[in-house]
Amino acid sequence: MKKVFLRLAFTVVLLLAFGVVFGGFNSSAHAAAYSELQTTSSHIVTQPKIYVANCTNNTVDFFTSDGTEYCFADAGSTPAVIPNVTIICGGAYTGEAFTTIGNLAIRSNFCERISPATLETVIIF
Repeated sequence: MKKVFLRLAFTVVLLLAFGVVFGGFNSSAHAAAYSELQTTSSHIVTQPKIYVANCTNNTVDFFTSDGTEYCFADAGSTPAVIPNVTIICGGAYTGEAFTTIGNLAIRSNFCERISPATLETVIIF
């Protein structure tokens, strides 16, 4: 037991000596690296947001049972609560629609009739 304590004490003293000799922890260098990492990673994860668009042949269109048309464009994801969606048209995009009846593929240049469902989230690639 005494040997373990002496070895531990020697190791701590040795580490403290190395810290004094070699300058210890350089917090400014680490802070600069961390700041650069935050800037870089924020550029990586930033994605364009989908926006509500004027309806064209190129937009992703959702038609409701009463004939209302909701259209989205660009790439990214957005929450969208649209009840009674019965038709999904991909326009020039592909993606995924999360609905109350499951996840549905959005296919380019293809319209699909579905059982009435509430659209919850749209992801466009």
